Amino acid sequence: MKISNINNLDELFIAWKEFQTNDGLYNVLNKYCKNIATTAFAGDGVVDNVIFQKTGYKVLYIMNESNADSYVDITEDQSNWSFTKNFNDFEQTGEKWKPSYLLTKICEMQRIILQNELGVKINIQPSALTFSVMNLNKRGGGKQISRSYFEEYFKPYVEKHTDFIKREVEIINPDLIIWCGVNTYSLKGYVLPDIYKKKTFLMWHPSYTRISKDHAQSKNCISEAATHNAIIRKYIAEFEMRYHKYINRYINA
Repeated sequence: MKISNINNLDELFIAWKEFQTNDGLYNVLNKYCKNIATTAFAGDGVVDNVIFQKTGYKVLYIMNESNADSYVDITEDQSNWSFTKNFNDFEQTGEKWKPSYLLTKICEMQRIILQNELGVKINIQPSALTFSVMNLNKRGGGKQISRSYFEEYFKPYVEKHTDFIKREVEIINPDLIIWCGVNTYSLKGYVLPDIYKKKTFLMWHPSYTRISKDHAQSKNCISEAATHNAIIRKYIAEFEMRYHKYINRYINA
């Protein structure tokens, strides 16, 4: 079946997983990451399809890859990882994995977007079901993307899997894309269909924590974590600045 004829994410990921198995890049990845299995594949996409479709404004957060290498046992079944499960769990219990409060930051951003775009006020945990997320590299990777890793593995992966990445974006069909990853933003031209490029703006990856001490702090965070974590408030302040710049540019374009 042609990738362009696939109309749902489940079928896309089945085809993508098979293609990834034979992409010839696993040995390159293994130079940098020792605990990721040959079968590793992390599905993602829409967190809750019913709520996503009802929300009225579709947001997609694009990131680089799951930080998998340091957190997995080589014997673990890695062929059915799910990024969206993390957000379903967050909606139920809040964030339990807290090194960077990645989930909290995304949900804070989402809550602000929905209030601005739709006038809808939503609490932090329910917001986790209202958006879509995707990683470009579905195998997972390490703690950071070094220059050599980017050139030898990450960029070739994106180039080989471009048709799958594009199709995932098309199936999700977002109104807004937040590209969370400064060091991979140069790949935007490869993977985004033209109609989505102007709907995209760049934001720091939500795991980023090295924010200057004097950076402004948002007063609009509502999560319990943000009340005692200045990094979250600084991250959201940066997001608000970039989001409003995007709005002004998009409206005036």
